[in-house]
Amino acid sequence: MDSLLSNAINYSKPPRKIEISYRMDADDGFHHISFCDNGIGIPPESIGNIFEPFQLADAAKLSRKYDRIGLSLSIARKVVQMHGGDITVRSVVNTGSTFTLHLPKEVVMDDA
Repeated sequence: MDSLLSNAINYSKPPRKIEISYRMDADDGFHHISFCDNGIGIPPESIGNIFEPFQLADAAKLSRKYDRIGLSLSIARKVVQMHGGDITVRSVVNTGSTFTLHLPKEVVMDDA
């Protein structure tokens, strides 16, 4: 959650507008927590790569401006997947992005 909130703040444009919302659907078995920003957005051709280690949506520009190396999203997604969930993203360039954390309502313990 920290990585998603931190990214929403860091990549938003003034005046920063960050929305955090929670949704639970009775029929899907997951908690949904969304982080929405009014930031720079992610180009459609980069969406598929942003969860890969050392990948930035616009590496040449963003790595210098935000002093990032592209690990926070890959680590966040891996941790969430280890708990049976996932992270998804919707984004529009120059409008903002919404990252949604999907966590299972019930944790299944493996006896192995």
